Amino acid sequence: MRDENTNKEKAGLKKTVSTVATTKQAEKEQKRKERLKKKAKIIRQKELKRKQRAELKARRIAEHEAEKVRNRELRSVQAHILSHQDANSLKELPYRSMISSTLAADLYNRIRDLLVYKKVYQNPDYNAKLMAEELKTNTRYLSGVINARFGKNYSTLINEYRIKEAVQLLSQKRLLDKTVEEIGLMVGFSNRQSFYAAFTRFVGDTPRSFRVKMMEI
Repeated sequence: MRDENTNKEKAGLKKTVSTVATTKQAEKEQKRKERLKKKAKIIRQKELKRKQRAELKARRIAEHEAEKVRNRELRSVQAHILSHQDANSLKELPYRSMISSTLAADLYNRIRDLLVYKKVYQNPDYNAKLMAEELKTNTRYLSGVINARFGKNYSTLINEYRIKEAVQLLSQKRLLDKTVEEIGLMVGFSNRQSFYAAFTRFVGDTPRSFRVKMMEI
């Protein structure tokens, strides 16, 4: 009887040991699977980050190239605007010779300051009389200097600066919430018709068509 109990105890102990071993093996296998899953997850994350970096780099390169193309297009358009001359503005003015070279140079520099730094052209009501008053001269001298130094008349000069700024604004994606008409008002045109007419005259394209082309680059 005692031997029988001893054998049962041994069998139970053996079973327990076997169960513990099986459990440990299962735990070990589970940990191994978890490590593999964790390792696979890390590999996937690294691969995802690598792809994201590659995509970001490719996108930046594409944006840089597009910006270069846009800038080339802008320079081309601006050069076209600058080369534009109104035939009527090139007529010889009888009072040109009345303006001294010193006065002409001074007026030229101050006119450029008003256009480049003060951007007076953004005011649709600004005219030659107001400019002459601001420069403390008269409209005859003002017109003579503009004609002689800029190679165009007052109206053409003002519109040239308006269109140059409009070209810049229409090329910016951050301003897509602004309509073409709003851009025209921002640069100093009082209405849509005058903006479209001047833009087409200087650029050779409508503002809307030009904007679409620049956004496609």
